Amino acid sequence: MNAVTTWVESRTGWTFSKKEETAPASWSRSLGPICLTLLAAVLASGVLIWSSYAPTAEDAWASTHYLETAPGGALLRGVFYWATHALLVFYPAYLLRLFVTGGYRNGRDLAWVAAVLILPVLVVFAVTGNPLTGSAKAFAQLEVETNILATQPVIGPALRTVLNGGGSVGTLTLTRFYVLHAVVMPALGLLLVSVHIWQIRRFPEGPGQTGSEKKTNLDQGTRDLLAVTAAGIALFAMASRFGAPLEAPPDPGLELLPRPEWYFLFLFELRTYFPPALEFVATQVLPGAVIGLLVLWPWLDRYVPGIKFFAVRGVLTVAALAGWAVLTAIPVRRDIEDPHVAEVAEESELIAERAVFLASTLGVPPTGAVTLLEEDPLIAGERLFVEHCAGCHSHVAPDGHGIVAAESSAPNLHRVGSREWVRKWLTCGVIDSPELMGNTEAFGTEDDEMVDFTCNWLRDVDDPDDPEIVAEREQIIDEAIAALSAEAKLSYQAALDATAADTPAGSDEDMTVLEAGAEHLAGFDIGCTDCHAYGEEEGGGEGYPSLVGYMSRDYMIDMIANIEDERFYGSTNDRMPLYAVGPEGDPNNLLTRKQIGLIVDWLREDWLRPAEASPEEEQAAGDVVATIND
Repeated sequence: MNAVTTWVESRTGWTFSKKEETAPASWSRSLGPICLTLLAAVLASGVLIWSSYAPTAEDAWASTHYLETAPGGALLRGVFYWATHALLVFYPAYLLRLFVTGGYRNGRDLAWVAAVLILPVLVVFAVTGNPLTGSAKAFAQLEVETNILATQPVIGPALRTVLNGGGSVGTLTLTRFYVLHAVVMPALGLLLVSVHIWQIRRFPEGPGQTGSEKKTNLDQGTRDLLAVTAAGIALFAMASRFGAPLEAPPDPGLELLPRPEWYFLFLFELRTYFPPALEFVATQVLPGAVIGLLVLWPWLDRYVPGIKFFAVRGVLTVAALAGWAVLTAIPVRRDIEDPHVAEVAEESELIAERAVFLASTLGVPPTGAVTLLEEDPLIAGERLFVEHCAGCHSHVAPDGHGIVAAESSAPNLHRVGSREWVRKWLTCGVIDSPELMGNTEAFGTEDDEMVDFTCNWLRDVDDPDDPEIVAEREQIIDEAIAALSAEAKLSYQAALDATAADTPAGSDEDMTVLEAGAEHLAGFDIGCTDCHAYGEEEGGGEGYPSLVGYMSRDYMIDMIANIEDERFYGSTNDRMPLYAVGPEGDPNNLLTRKQIGLIVDWLREDWLRPAEASPEEEQAAGDVVATIND
């Protein structure tokens, strides 16, 4: 065995035995072992992650979500994520240490060149890995990065096309980035690391020191072991506690403000000081020139007078760090001070949480995670409401939170069909307010019989000063409200309706609350059937919407589709568009019935929710998106 190792050592210069170190022990010398530990963590976790990954536009986010929810998958992603980011901190620190201490001298010029070239490889490795989660942010970053690449004269547009695999970002883009990230960059990086270690072991003496010193650095080994152990514990802690982010999947309705990762923010800022045609100078030429200068530094140090002094390297290092810090801090501070950035980030976080919940509950369809959001009433229904309804209708809760109409000229539809909402129509001072009919064209004209009924007749009693008579009348109104609202069959009101169906009515103990309420609506007590169809009674004609199935899901879909149908308002329609008069698939329809169903389900708060979340909590969360979209 000794003969073999001797032969290898003599032919390659690689030493299998530990050479005596002449440099003094230092914690800064532990940066190298820490970087190797982080690199090993990245490669080991990366191989396991890649075995479960699908680099397609439809499946990238889904496969990432699958790994996140698999046993140990979240920890694995966390190790990969934090080890990569830690490498982007510790490796530049290691390179700076070599630069400041003259670690490229004494035969280590080749080791230095390899070390410098590792840095761009590491950066490209990180950049090509960021989009592979298939998130909306990833695709937006890809668009920005490839567009920046395209600003390079002559070959820029061609390079963008090659990377994109066409005119836009898609499956081919992810596939090519995946190959670069998982194959090309690791192979190139390992080659450079091997050359660097080989040269470091071959020329182990510290800069400016001679071989006459025979101090063996057992203490350095102890420091390395402690540093590597601490790094490993910290990595495991970060991966366990925070994991890796799983951002919102591609979503056409999600506003994005693309930002590069923290290590590229300085270039993001630097390019703003150049005209668009010269952005490539900031993003490609200057970084390339810096790398080229560092590669040549051992020879500049050797032959250019004044370069070799420690003070020169110290000043350059401080200037580089200060420049990076300032150019990074400027966009960070700008974003912190911009409330819109915070709103967009909050919306994105909400969408991400919702997508993860839907994917975990329903699974991801073959068409991708975007379908989950497009068919989710909480997200898609609200967006459709904002786009098609919020020009006239508000959706504002009593606390003032929600969607405010651009020009409030129609009823507030918050909790439409509920007892609270029906009561508003039977309360003078509310029905004639902007909350309901106050801003409609019909209000104040001969068509406002409903206002006249509510304000002048509904609570008209023989003796308004007798509290018993007034209370009896309010009891009748309450029972009528309960019966009419029960027609909507609202899921969040189901328990209340069930109780009303079993509880004896205050006005007539021989009937339940709902039975008595139906009698009041159809009979003289309330008299709705004088104008409206209800139960078996026919209504009074055009312009008086039917109360049969009032505000149920099918009722609302039909009304939104064609409010001029004889069941609703007919020719008395007050400006509301006819959204789906034609048959399904008719290109003249403004919305499909499926889209209308999403709006209706959102208004009725019929969406999939975690078992532990109340409708109020889910509604409050959903209104965050509404407020941003408004």
